[in-house]
Amino acid sequence: ELAVAASHATVVHPAGSPVYVVVGHLFTLLPWGDAAYRLNLMSAVFATLTFLVTGAIIHHLAEPTPTTARRTGAVLGALAVAFSPVFWSQALIAEVYTLHMFLFALFCLLLLIWRGLPERAWQRSALVCLMGLVLGLGLGNHVTFGVVIPSSLGFLVLMRWGGARFPLRHALFLLPGLVGMGVGAYLLLPLWAQQTPWASPWDPTDFSRLWDHVSGGPFKGLLLSAPAWSIPRMLAVGSMVLRQYGWLGFLVAIVGSWETARTDKPVLAFGGLTAALTVLFAVMYPVYDSEVYLLPFYWLLGVAFGVGATMAAVEIQQFVATRLSFPGRPQSKVQLASALTALLLFTVPAGSYLGNRGQLDVSQDTAAYSYARTTLAALPPHSLLLSGSPIETLALWYLQHEVNWRTDVLVLDTFWLHLNTYQRNLARVHPDLAPPAGTANYLQHIIENSRSTRPIYGTESSLDKVTSSRVQLDGALYRVLPQ
Repeated sequence: ELAVAASHATVVHPAGSPVYVVVGHLFTLLPWGDAAYRLNLMSAVFATLTFLVTGAIIHHLAEPTPTTARRTGAVLGALAVAFSPVFWSQALIAEVYTLHMFLFALFCLLLLIWRGLPERAWQRSALVCLMGLVLGLGLGNHVTFGVVIPSSLGFLVLMRWGGARFPLRHALFLLPGLVGMGVGAYLLLPLWAQQTPWASPWDPTDFSRLWDHVSGGPFKGLLLSAPAWSIPRMLAVGSMVLRQYGWLGFLVAIVGSWETARTDKPVLAFGGLTAALTVLFAVMYPVYDSEVYLLPFYWLLGVAFGVGATMAAVEIQQFVATRLSFPGRPQSKVQLASALTALLLFTVPAGSYLGNRGQLDVSQDTAAYSYARTTLAALPPHSLLLSGSPIETLALWYLQHEVNWRTDVLVLDTFWLHLNTYQRNLARVHPDLAPPAGTANYLQHIIENSRSTRPIYGTESSLDKVTSSRVQLDGALYRVLPQ
């Protein structure tokens, strides 16, 4: 879905992710690979940038510890994030989440740099403008980026409480980035919806439909459908955290969190609010891939692991230097202890890499492409194919609209057929076949209207919707016949 949308500038599922589509469109202009490869590459690029920004943040937070210990912690923390299974899985596929995490990490880094500048330095105003731009881009990519707003307020309140002073007018510089790049990007959706040459299930063509799409569309009923105190889902979060970093990584992250709580209350407030709100949202929004909403929480734990690794290296150096006496060259013993500590902590990202590489490697997985090609090749010219699953439909659409193959076949998704948005687009694109939106027995009307002009077939997943017609197995598909 995202590869086709980025290539053709069309609307994707709610909330729309217009910033991803625009940035993805730039990647589709690369001269090698197909659209899916280029979008997968985009995810890998932003995962790499997230890795670099994460290391810079850990290095910044670990001041004023020795440089070598800070560099060690920064590398270990960034590697732990990079090879944590959920983040790594998103770095290999066309999805919005590595761009989401890059913008999130960049916002955090800019906030830390802004705090360290002199009170009335002009760079502070410039950085606030830049943070507003990043905030707008983040919201335009995924609406959950809004979690940084209350977290940043907590950060600023504790800075004030600690005696820091900063002109409040700086906050006004947030507006151009937020409005122009965030809300403004969503205004592209009506234009894209009107120009989509095939019948999409999404139709944000006026303000009310745009708001419905941005606020979740047909998925908004799932929000809050699981209680915040859902014990099984909370326990699942705990087990998933251990899957990211293991017990050693988790314990070192606790050390880093404790050190941050002791020395840096604003950062603690930002991280604590972000973690709490992220976990709460993931628990209360029980969609099948809700674990990806925990990525900011996992990332914060990776940063805490890096800070904890820095503290561990420093403490062990001091212990060896002051408590243990060695004959000969004591400095070499301190260096040896530091190297052994780093090697021990390196087992966290190394273990994750070795343990998850085989499971996450999907470079040879061509199942969706093969399914779509086999299915479309089996159909007579100008067929109507009834699909019963968006997973099937999107694979078929990729070959039709991106590879430009078998465009004579009309693929109709019966799973989406109850949506008024899909029915309106069908009537717009295929007025000769589709009745007006809201018509009773909608699918049967399409079948009857198509019978004289198109051979009609269905996938196995669509059979439960084809109840008013007779079906006959024809290879891997089913021919839809009159009663």
